[in-house]
Amino acid sequence: GLYPKPPDLRAGATQRLTDGELFWIIDNGVRFTGMPAFGTGESTPAGDAQLWQLVQFVRHLPTLRPDELGQMEGMNPL
Repeated sequence: GLYPKPPDLRAGATQRLTDGELFWIIDNGVRFTGMPAFGTGESTPAGDAQLWQLVQFVRHLPTLRPDELGQMEGMNPL
């Protein structure tokens, strides 16, 4: 129900973004969309490391195995 519709993070358009672009989007969010900023506004080594882990996760999504998906679904509280 979001507008604009969230992108498929596995899609080529997302995967063609550079690691730095993904980092910036995750850190700052995208205004006027459902994509919030996950950064704190203050760069710290620990915070930056978590953002880079999210970049690695987005890169891994196209090759996500069914067992990995099942493990994540098991952690979903909804």
